[in-house]
Amino acid sequence: MIIMVFGNLSTGVQIFEGSQDGQGNWRPDLKYTLVDTAEGKSLTDYYAYGLYKVEFENTDGTFGEPEWRMYSEGPQNLLDDDGNDKFEGLTYTFGQDSPTVTLQRAGNDAFEGGAPYIATYTTEEDGKEALANSVPKMGCRDPSASNYDYKATIDDGTCSSNEGSNMLMYVLAAVGIGAVVLM
Repeated sequence: MIIMVFGNLSTGVQIFEGSQDGQGNWRPDLKYTLVDTAEGKSLTDYYAYGLYKVEFENTDGTFGEPEWRMYSEGPQNLLDDDGNDKFEGLTYTFGQDSPTVTLQRAGNDAFEGGAPYIATYTTEEDGKEALANSVPKMGCRDPSASNYDYKATIDDGTCSSNEGSNMLMYVLAAVGIGAVVLM
């Protein structure tokens, strides 16, 4: 039997002793509820995060103030050795009542494993904001491009130049220079 001290980090007040029975069950109990998920891809990585509401059982059997915890394996290399998308057709599902992840490709058996803990937030709003910012937004990061996306956090290689407007600048510059020369 393993003995640990638990505390509710959101208030810093509730501290109590707990034990594990060797089967992964803790007393006092922790109650997990999946709040939201976020996933996305960059050019090279796959991102999937789950935000859970975590409640600690008090010594009287009630549950105290919750915490919001993010779980994920972090960015996973998207491409296999042959340059193919490893996550194509793969479902990545977070458990509803435990920080677990189920991976399944169509026609294959599902694989379930634990999702590593990343961070704790004291309010649901903070947790949801962190979740929203956890997956990079792909887009063009070049401010001079016609399709510039100021919200993008990673460049996706789709920037297109403003050749038409650049040509107009060349014409205006040439006309302006010609006008100066004529004076």
